[in-house]
Amino acid sequence: MAIKHLSQLHNAILGAGVAIVSVNSDGVVSPAALQGTAQPTINAFDDSDAAEAARLNIAARSIAGTVVDTDKGPHAKLLRAITAVLLDEFNLHALKINGILDAVDGAASLAALKTAIAAIPDHPQRTLPQLVTAIKNKINAGTVD
Repeated sequence: MAIKHLSQLHNAILGAGVAIVSVNSDGVVSPAALQGTAQPTINAFDDSDAAEAARLNIAARSIAGTVVDTDKGPHAKLLRAITAVLLDEFNLHALKINGILDAVDGAASLAALKTAIAAIPDHPQRTLPQLVTAIKNKINAGTVD
């Protein structure tokens, strides 16, 4: 049966340390002298569509990781800005929760607890326009470059 995913097989053979120039759909490599060395990799190669989908998924994960880390394009900046705004929001909620926990820890009476919790500032709900503005501010400030 003919091999469907030749470029992936070629990369697998190269990855196994066999310096071939090419491989054809019958699994024949060039130069021919390397056929014996390449054959175990060819025999082990999973040419199924499911395996190809898994290889593509792994490659996409790698590319996505690189984009998040280093890409300077507009989509990567937008992704980092959205993430930064979400992080800011989570941190604000954590401050509120930690304030409540500190009030509970420090209260000697129910009245003291009520007073301490009442002193914790409210965290207002955000609207979509406010989030959009916050995202734009992150981008324009250069904090997500």
